[in-house]
Amino acid sequence: DGVLLRNGARIAITTATSVEGGPELISTTYEALPRDVKPGDRVLLADGKVELVAERVERDSFVAKVRRDGELKDRQGVHFPDSRIAYELPTEADKKNLELARVAGIDMIGISFVSRPEEVATVRAVTAVGVVVYLPNLLAARARASIEREAVSLVSVAASLIPFLEHDDANR
Repeated sequence: DGVLLRNGARIAITTATSVEGGPELISTTYEALPRDVKPGDRVLLADGKVELVAERVERDSFVAKVRRDGELKDRQGVHFPDSRIAYELPTEADKKNLELARVAGIDMIGISFVSRPEEVATVRAVTAVGVVVYLPNLLAARARASIEREAVSLVSVAASLIPFLEHDDANR
């Protein structure tokens, strides 16, 4: 069903989509990933439950060490909090879903894993409603140094910010 990634293990993430995934190799459809991820960058998998740290970048992949273990399943979210990714958020699919939410008459929408105020502003422009931004690991010791500056810029375009601290982060 899922793949358990253990603390301290190494895993390669490749853009070759024809590979069979497992605890040592997974694939992604994001082709620019090896260009955008640098050694030392964190990668959050399984909607933020699993944390990796990139160690080595190759032509079509990178190797990372598991910092926070957990189960990885197909089609879960991935986030690159330390990387400047080269694609636009929200995606076209996100925009279609936001438009459906607007038509349905929603009053507020929550988004997570945002990096720039422009992403929040786009969501707000599409939906014309308030936007609540969830900032995973905002209070965690391993949060990136620039998070305070980012939070200040995000709050200027969001209806509110909700810091999220996972239970196991409190003990780190």
